[in-house]
Amino acid sequence: MIYRGFWIICRNCFFPIRLPYEPRGIFVHSFSEQKSSVVLACPVCAQAGLYHSSDVETVGFRIPDPFRVKKAVLYAVEVGCASSHCQNETRIYAVAATAVSVASLLEVWKHWVIHLRCQGHHFKPLPRRTWGIYSIEAPR
Repeated sequence: MIYRGFWIICRNCFFPIRLPYEPRGIFVHSFSEQKSSVVLACPVCAQAGLYHSSDVETVGFRIPDPFRVKKAVLYAVEVGCASSHCQNETRIYAVAATAVSVASLLEVWKHWVIHLRCQGHHFKPLPRRTWGIYSIEAPR
């Protein structure tokens, strides 16, 4: 059986980052329809960058969507800019296995290299203790 799904290829290490398949859901469908962009962190090389709807590829997988079977989770991480006089915040999406704790993920995420520009300067993240971390539930 073939299961429809989505991925984005990391621009740095070329790892295929699988995304939740949500035909009427919040993340991929809205992202593609709005022709918008998201900041996505690669779980392999820890590079976080801006991806556009044109970067999303539809793929046929031989295994069920790991987000639906609760083996993977998509996190939204709210990170503020630490540059003086800057109040901007960005949302970085990160994919992880459900078996990995958020505390363990934070140890990995502290090594993120964030490739963003913020009002004329490079985005510099505030300390991790200020980050807001939310899991995005897959549809049932």
